[in-house]
Amino acid sequence: MRVLRLLFFLLLPALTLFGCHNQPPGTKEEAKAMAIRAANYLAKVGPEKAFPTFNTGSRWHDRDLYVFVYDHTGVLKASGAFQIMIGQHQLNIPDMTYKLWVKDIIGIKDQGWVDYWYWSPIDNKGYKKTSYCVRVGNYVVGAGAYKYH
Repeated sequence: MRVLRLLFFLLLPALTLFGCHNQPPGTKEEAKAMAIRAANYLAKVGPEKAFPTFNTGSRWHDRDLYVFVYDHTGVLKASGAFQIMIGQHQLNIPDMTYKLWVKDIIGIKDQGWVDYWYWSPIDNKGYKKTSYCVRVGNYVVGAGAYKYH
């Protein structure tokens, strides 16, 4: 019984990952809608309630789409896919092409698109990504779509 439980927990991520490949990836339009919805939620309920919800709520993570939030200094405050990185200062960490993409994200004045390379939560490989980002006070909320082809 113990071995079966261990196998289940070891195989669960692989089964989840396999299931995601059968679904189409998120689109730019879906990413934009999610980012705007998340920004409105953050503005309404505040960071103390919004950030934990972004980190774990299924409403904020759909296939390869997920919400992330940076503060004005480049610290990751919330992430629906990469919780292990929350609290890290990422301002000077380049993407795979050496672009300082977090600077572009926190530089958003109102809202707009930022293009960079990032790891997909589906297969942990790097792809081009375009994220729609919305400023909410000292935070920038975003969600992005990966370009797999």
